[in-house]
Amino acid sequence: MEDPCQARRTELVDARGRRGYDLERLWGLRRHVGRVTWAVARRPDLWAHALRALFAFARRGWWRRFPFLPVPDKGYLAFRQFTAYGSAGHPLEPADVIAFLEWRGAVMT
Repeated sequence: MEDPCQARRTELVDARGRRGYDLERLWGLRRHVGRVTWAVARRPDLWAHALRALFAFARRGWWRRFPFLPVPDKGYLAFRQFTAYGSAGHPLEPADVIAFLEWRGAVMT
């Protein structure tokens, strides 16, 4: 079986070997991130858990590299999506994120 993390990385390299952005994928990702953010925004009881989880999954030294946001590493996120959904390209489902944050809140307190 092909490594999903490696497949995701090579997808963003063009025929000349230059790294680029797959704009269609980025737009889809932005839309799904917006759906997840909206689902969490409607649950004030989960805001603190969401912030803690965001910083827990952030890549190391995130403040030193553009875009200077505490976001997970692409390879780690691809791995987590593959283990959860069977595909590294599957977007996060808002219901799954809410369930995770509820579980995290119950376990971490």
